[in-house]
Amino acid sequence: MEQKWKKRYSFRLKAGDDELYELLEGLADSKRSEAIRRMLLFACRTIAEEKQESDKHEAVWKELQAMREMAENHHQELLNQLAKEQITFTQKKDPVPRKENEKRLTEKALNDSAAAMMTSFGIID
Repeated sequence: MEQKWKKRYSFRLKAGDDELYELLEGLADSKRSEAIRRMLLFACRTIAEEKQESDKHEAVWKELQAMREMAENHHQELLNQLAKEQITFTQKKDPVPRKENEKRLTEKALNDSAAAMMTSFGIID
Protein backbone atom coordinates (compact mmCIF):
# COMPACT_ATOMS: atom_id res chain seq x y z
CA MET A 1 0.00 0.00 0.00
CA GLU A 2 1.47 3.26 -1.09
CA GLN A 3 1.07 6.26 1.17
CA LYS A 4 0.16 9.72 -0.03
CA TRP A 5 2.73 11.36 2.19
CA LYS A 6 6.40 10.95 2.76
CA LYS A 7 6.83 13.41 5.57
CA ARG A 8 7.74 12.21 9.07
CA TYR A 9 6.80 13.93 12.28
CA SER A 10 8.68 13.97 15.53
CA PHE A 11 8.40 15.70 18.87
CA ARG A 12 10.52 16.36 21.90
CA LEU A 13 9.58 15.68 25.49
CA LYS A 14 9.53 18.67 27.80
CA ALA A 15 10.10 19.09 31.51
CA GLY A 16 7.19 17.52 33.37
CA ASP A 17 6.66 14.76 30.77
CA ASP A 18 7.97 12.09 33.14
CA GLU A 19 4.86 9.92 32.83
CA LEU A 20 5.02 10.01 29.03
CA TYR A 21 8.75 9.25 29.11
CA GLU A 22 8.20 6.20 31.32
CA LEU A 23 5.41 4.96 29.07
CA LEU A 24 7.44 5.30 25.88
CA GLU A 25 10.59 3.84 27.37
CA GLY A 26 8.61 0.80 28.48
CA LEU A 27 7.78 -0.01 24.85
CA ALA A 28 9.98 -1.87 22.42
CA ASP A 29 11.62 0.41 19.84
CA SER A 30 9.65 -1.28 17.04
CA LYS A 31 6.31 -0.61 18.82
CA ARG A 32 6.97 2.96 19.95
CA SER A 33 5.97 4.70 16.71
CA GLU A 34 2.73 2.73 16.43
CA ALA A 35 1.86 3.46 20.09
CA ILE A 36 2.36 7.20 19.56
CA ARG A 37 0.24 7.10 16.40
CA ARG A 38 -2.58 5.27 18.20
CA MET A 39 -2.47 7.64 21.16
CA LEU A 40 -2.71 10.63 18.83
CA LEU A 41 -5.65 9.10 16.96
CA PHE A 42 -7.37 8.33 20.25
CA ALA A 43 -6.79 11.88 21.49
CA CYS A 44 -8.09 13.40 18.24
CA ARG A 45 -11.24 11.25 18.30
CA THR A 46 -11.84 11.93 21.98
CA ILE A 47 -11.48 15.68 21.46
CA ALA A 48 -13.92 15.55 18.51
CA GLU A 49 -16.47 13.56 20.57
CA GLU A 50 -16.15 15.95 23.49
CA LYS A 51 -16.72 18.89 21.14
CA GLN A 52 -19.87 17.24 19.77
CA GLU A 53 -21.15 16.61 23.29
CA SER A 54 -20.33 20.16 24.28
CA ASP A 55 -22.20 21.48 21.24
CA LYS A 56 -25.23 19.33 22.12
CA HIS A 57 -25.17 20.55 25.72
CA GLU A 58 -24.94 24.14 24.54
CA ALA A 59 -27.92 23.64 22.20
CA VAL A 60 -29.99 22.12 25.02
CA TRP A 61 -28.98 24.96 27.34
CA LYS A 62 -30.04 27.58 24.78
CA GLU A 63 -33.37 25.83 24.25
CA LEU A 64 -33.91 25.64 28.00
CA GLN A 65 -33.15 29.35 28.37
CA ALA A 66 -35.61 30.14 25.55
CA MET A 67 -38.30 28.06 27.26
CA ARG A 68 -37.66 29.80 30.58
CA GLU A 69 -37.84 33.21 28.94
CA MET A 70 -41.10 32.28 27.20
CA ALA A 71 -42.60 31.03 30.48
CA GLU A 72 -41.57 34.24 32.24
CA ASN A 73 -43.11 36.31 29.43
CA HIS A 74 -46.39 34.37 29.64
CA HIS A 75 -46.43 34.73 33.41
CA GLN A 76 -45.87 38.47 33.15
CA GLU A 77 -48.57 38.75 30.49
CA LEU A 78 -51.05 36.97 32.77
CA LEU A 79 -50.13 39.26 35.67
CA ASN A 80 -50.64 42.30 33.44
CA GLN A 81 -54.06 41.06 32.30
CA LEU A 82 -55.06 40.35 35.89
CA ALA A 83 -53.95 43.85 36.87
CA LYS A 84 -56.09 45.29 34.08
CA GLU A 85 -58.96 43.06 35.25
CA GLN A 86 -59.28 41.49 31.80
CA ILE A 87 -59.34 38.04 33.34
CA THR A 88 -61.87 37.15 35.98
CA PHE A 89 -62.17 33.93 37.89
CA THR A 90 -65.58 32.47 38.55
CA GLN A 91 -66.29 29.70 40.97
CA LYS A 92 -69.10 27.33 40.14
CA LYS A 93 -71.46 27.11 43.09
CA ASP A 94 -73.04 23.81 43.96
CA PRO A 95 -76.82 24.48 44.04
CA VAL A 96 -77.28 21.86 46.77
CA PRO A 97 -74.71 21.44 49.52
CA ARG A 98 -72.82 18.15 49.31
CA LYS A 99 -74.06 16.57 52.58
CA GLU A 100 -77.65 17.48 51.82
CA ASN A 101 -77.27 16.05 48.33
CA GLU A 102 -75.88 12.78 49.74
CA LYS A 103 -78.77 12.61 52.21
CA ARG A 104 -81.29 13.08 49.38
CA LEU A 105 -79.60 10.35 47.32
CA THR A 106 -79.66 7.93 50.26
CA GLU A 107 -83.37 8.62 50.95
CA LYS A 108 -84.20 8.20 47.26
CA ALA A 109 -82.31 4.90 47.12
CA LEU A 110 -84.22 3.61 50.17
CA ASN A 111 -87.57 4.71 48.74
CA ASP A 112 -86.79 3.10 45.37
CA SER A 113 -85.73 -0.15 47.05
CA ALA A 114 -88.86 -0.22 49.20
CA ALA A 115 -91.07 0.50 46.20
CA ALA A 116 -89.36 -2.27 44.22
CA MET A 117 -89.95 -4.78 47.02
CA MET A 118 -93.61 -3.79 47.37
CA THR A 119 -94.11 -4.07 43.62
CA SER A 120 -92.46 -7.50 43.49
CA PHE A 121 -94.79 -8.78 46.26
CA GLY A 122 -97.81 -7.29 44.51
CA ILE A 123 -98.59 -4.82 47.27
CA ILE A 124 -98.54 -1.82 44.92
CA ASP A 125 -98.65 -1.50 41.18
